[in-house]
Amino acid sequence: MAKYQLQPNEGVVLQETGIRYEPNKLSTAYTDELILTNLNLIHVRKGVFMGTKGIRYIPLNQVKVICGKCQALVGKSQNGTAILQIYTQQDIEEFAFQTGAKKNAGIWANEISRLVTGRDSENALESQDAPEYDFEDTVVGQLRDAFGEVGAAFGFGFGKSGQQQKSSVEHVSTKCSGCHAPITGVKGKTAVCKYCDTKQVL
Repeated sequence: MAKYQLQPNEGVVLQETGIRYEPNKLSTAYTDELILTNLNLIHVRKGVFMGTKGIRYIPLNQVKVICGKCQALVGKSQNGTAILQIYTQQDIEEFAFQTGAKKNAGIWANEISRLVTGRDSENALESQDAPEYDFEDTVVGQLRDAFGEVGAAFGFGFGKSGQQQKSSVEHVSTKCSGCHAPITGVKGKTAVCKYCDTKQVL
């Protein structure tokens, strides 16, 4: 474990090794360490031989809160793996976990939310309940979508049970009413913004 300085009123809440700092595109090694205290997120950068290369202190009072929601979220890396994303006043911090990526990212996002706002993170809790795979990305999901498009061209669709159904689903894109990020979904249904968790009817 690295030597880092804690203030007299500061205590450790979570600690994890086997961390990769996502913005560092040159490294694929999970060598770093993260420490969450009641005041800071401490990022200990380590080399391949586990020597400490630097220690960064990210104050929790710099983490953004939008619409009452802490911007410590479970996001996805470019390869689709769950990561911890933290939006601060200055930057976006992204960390990947070597083991239990989705579970650990959810635990950390939730604890940061509790420390910053005093409430659980809806984004983190949803990610822990969600399965590790996305059905839409499977071969079966892609085939279902392909058949759905062909069926829609002829005025009908296929439901989950394979029964012919009249197609009435219309997908729409708009901007989030909370943070103005792009949001897509089914017209008339409630969608949740993946950036700020604002719910709105499309």
